[in-house]
Amino acid sequence: MKIETEFNKGDIAWGMRDNCPVEVVVTEIKIEVKSNEPFIEYKTEWRGTQKIGFYIEGRLFPTKEALLKSL
Repeated sequence: MKIETEFNKGDIAWGMRDNCPVEVVVTEIKIEVKSNEPFIEYKTEWRGTQKIGFYIEGRLFPTKEALLKSL
């Protein structure tokens, strides 16, 4: 089985936090395989702060525009 992630460690991405778009940096990637389905979770830090967040695959976007279009 080959697993590919949407983002790599160090990538900048956009996610939602408290109903607001936030720019984050991917700091860790956690992959679990359950029933032959990968579960991918990204640990992030908000850019310019030390706040940490967690996002599952599909909840982070490469640009703010892509995030807003998904709403």
